[in-house]
Amino acid sequence: AIAVDNAGNQSNYISSDGIIIDATEPEISLTEDNNTVVDETCEKAVLFGANEAVTYFYAIEMNYPSQPIYMTLGDLAYMNGDRWNAKEGVIEGKLTEAGTKGIVLKELTPNTNYRLSLGAVDSAGNRFRDVASIVFTTSKVTPVFDNLTAPLSGTYGDGISSLIAQLPIKSTNGVEGVWSTSYTSVLNAGTHNVPLTFTPYDADKYNVFSTQITVDIAAKDISDVAEVTVAGSFGYNG
Repeated sequence: AIAVDNAGNQSNYISSDGIIIDATEPEISLTEDNNTVVDETCEKAVLFGANEAVTYFYAIEMNYPSQPIYMTLGDLAYMNGDRWNAKEGVIEGKLTEAGTKGIVLKELTPNTNYRLSLGAVDSAGNRFRDVASIVFTTSKVTPVFDNLTAPLSGTYGDGISSLIAQLPIKSTNGVEGVWSTSYTSVLNAGTHNVPLTFTPYDADKYNVFSTQITVDIAAKDISDVAEVTVAGSFGYNG
């Protein structure tokens, strides 16, 4: 190929290749195994690879159907002129060259089934023929308490419920629930190790937490005892 201006002047030889049209679809692959279980952090790192630079789109579904509907790129993005744009709820990103990309999924709901679906399109507008997907499940989460080291305190005669009322109703990692103990009687003065159970309100997503805590019971001040006068006649039979 050569170039010619309006005066008929010709350029030197440029190329014999002509115009090259890229019609090859990109290849992408998720490198994660299916049906994995995410630990109690409820975070998952997902890696996918592509053979060229791509714009990618991915969506997360909770409690996906047991018979998932086949997805295409059109389920994740729409055309606006000559550009694909993410639909509502879909995340868009860029892979600037061939290689591997990591996606970190955070704040996942405990004990929940998820499906991640990912599609891609290259700079020429060619799209990956399928939507790659994986499914995984998050674990139930155990409540964590960082503030149970200090002993509970009370006075002889205090009920167990009043002692338990001193405990936090929300764990350090944000789990709400209720405390209980197998102890039912009034504790004598002294130091006791009391077994405790924290039962989350949402038992489907969170584990029951059990521990022991020190309880210091002070003797009751006898000055707090009211004077009692007993009327009547008393005899002595010696």
